[in-house]
Amino acid sequence: MIERQSSVPLPGSTRTRYRYGQQERSSKEFYYGAVRDPARTVSTHLFGITMNHAGSTFLRKAIATCRSVWTLPCEGQFALGYAGPKLGGGRLEGASKIWASRRCWREALTDKGAYDWPRIRAAWHFQASARDPQAPVFFTSSPPHLLIVNELARHFHDSRFLFLVRNPYAVCEGICRFREARGLGPSDGSLPEVAARHVVTCLQYQRRNIEAYHERGVFFNYETMCKEPVRV
Repeated sequence: MIERQSSVPLPGSTRTRYRYGQQERSSKEFYYGAVRDPARTVSTHLFGITMNHAGSTFLRKAIATCRSVWTLPCEGQFALGYAGPKLGGGRLEGASKIWASRRCWREALTDKGAYDWPRIRAAWHFQASARDPQAPVFFTSSPPHLLIVNELARHFHDSRFLFLVRNPYAVCEGICRFREARGLGPSDGSLPEVAARHVVTCLQYQRRNIEAYHERGVFFNYETMCKEPVRV
């Protein structure tokens, strides 16, 4: 059972304390974009660029511990008010976790007219939180954005990128396990083949991203991030 103890929050922040049996964990003070607009302090937009099941959640949570960074509680594509293509509906029906495996899905995700970037930026900033209200960096990641790095670079001031890859066999296994557990089954053939096609396509895009934007980012792999986080 978790007991929550809250002190009086400072304006634009919360301070909470949780007790797990005999152990106690105090969260540090957080400031929220809904009260303190990050647009006033953010000078750099940092994006995690990776396919799904390749470490984006681990990366987001690790960066969220940095005092000088605004982050979201979820992937950017799932933030409330996100004004872009959404997996699972319309032209992207059935695309969950395998969105790069079909040309029609890639076309939907790379349709420039499908994104309202001013609204997306406003939604992200509103829902972001940071340990420092003067944090100069905003970070987010959404695996499908691997296909539109050029658009991120065009619409966000001083955009920077963390290019991440993972062992493709591990990614395929994760995709198959996820879809089978939810009864999504195969699409365009056997599920392992579809997962492999998705992964190969993502890696092809990622290679082009790194070649085009290497001066604006760094490249590393999931395995190194887990084994040697300090080095990364």
